[in-house]
Amino acid sequence: MSKLLVVAVAAGIPDRVAGAVDPEALEWWRVELARVKEIRDPAVRRTARAELEEERDRRRRGGTHNDTNSAVVLPHLLVELDSRGWLHRDWEPVGEGHARLAGRPWGVRRGSRGELPARLRVWLPTDVDEVLRRSTWHVSAPYVRRLRELAGLPRALSGAEKAEVARLERYVVTTGDVMRAAVNRLKVAN
Repeated sequence: MSKLLVVAVAAGIPDRVAGAVDPEALEWWRVELARVKEIRDPAVRRTARAELEEERDRRRRGGTHNDTNSAVVLPHLLVELDSRGWLHRDWEPVGEGHARLAGRPWGVRRGSRGELPARLRVWLPTDVDEVLRRSTWHVSAPYVRRLRELAGLPRALSGAEKAEVARLERYVVTTGDVMRAAVNRLKVAN
């Protein structure tokens, strides 16, 4: 299974990712899939298809089968998560009521991440999507909690409190922030 993530990115990034798609990987998949489809026995064909998909997915995670935009980004995302120390942590599930909230996280204002006019659509394996969502939620949680406390004050914020809000907002990490960092790794790799 996989999950779709749509990320706001700088102009030109979707084209850069698409430019890294490997035509040889596309051809490998076409040839191997055609071979599997020729198998007459349905049970054998299902097994062969599952094994082929498993091999393709293993290659994608390893960065050797870049047949889609998602496959191009995935190994860079895994490196980014690992470099932050988040990939192999046992993250608790996201808090009740927060698991799949749409929109910007608390503490992230429209435009606060810069001008990001383009959109990159990436399908992530479910396990990677869960690590990404859980890690960003938990890393940001203490800052979001304090931002909510400050927002709930029954008076105008003092100058020091406004400065604290600005500081706390910089520590809120979104899934988009991590994906953009992964895509920036792609720029260095190519």
